[in-house]
Amino acid sequence: MVLYKTLGSVENIGTVFPIVFFVVATLISLTSMTRMVEEQRTRNRNIKSTRVQ
Repeated sequence: MVLYKTLGSVENIGTVFPIVFFVVATLISLTSMTRMVEEQRTRNRNIKSTRVQ
């Protein structure tokens, strides 16, 4: 009986872990892309303000 409860817990963890992993990976990717876009915008503004082409 105890073994079945333990197996059920492991199965639940096996189901939840990939979901949490993908959510965290998505948030990290979104944050990184947002930061890179903002840096590129700043770079473009600086280039345009100094009229370098």
